[in-house]
Amino acid sequence: MHFHNLVNHFPIIFPIAGIILLVLGLIYSSELVKRIGYFFFILTAISTFLALNSGEGAEEMVEKFYPSIAHTTIHDHEEKAEVLQWINSVLGVLSLVGIWVSWRTYSWRKIVFWGVLVVSLFTCYFGYEVGKSGGKIIHLESSNS
Repeated sequence: MHFHNLVNHFPIIFPIAGIILLVLGLIYSSELVKRIGYFFFILTAISTFLALNSGEGAEEMVEKFYPSIAHTTIHDHEEKAEVLQWINSVLGVLSLVGIWVSWRTYSWRKIVFWGVLVVSLFTCYFGYEVGKSGGKIIHLESSNS
């Protein structure tokens, strides 16, 4: 099994957990729960980096064992993953700021919180798109959708 296959689901799962934790932190007014949510978004950024940078090796393996898979399908997946990497990098940095401001009583703590929450929703959408395009590489039956 290729390393890419081990890490490629984390950039999709971690932000969902992070959103749930941020919302719970908001409902229960718990900065600790929000910090854990921010931490999940930092893990999202790291796992996206790992998945993207291990994708080249996975691409070579797929082309070796499945030469019938169109290069354009893999390229489409790679392009979407690069967009997700940028979004998740922003999310990771904002989450670091979120952790930092959550320890203090800055007036803009709420702005950072809502900014992270909005960016995380974009992450979920683009993560879905990347996952769907990745599924088309091996699961050719889904390539018509």
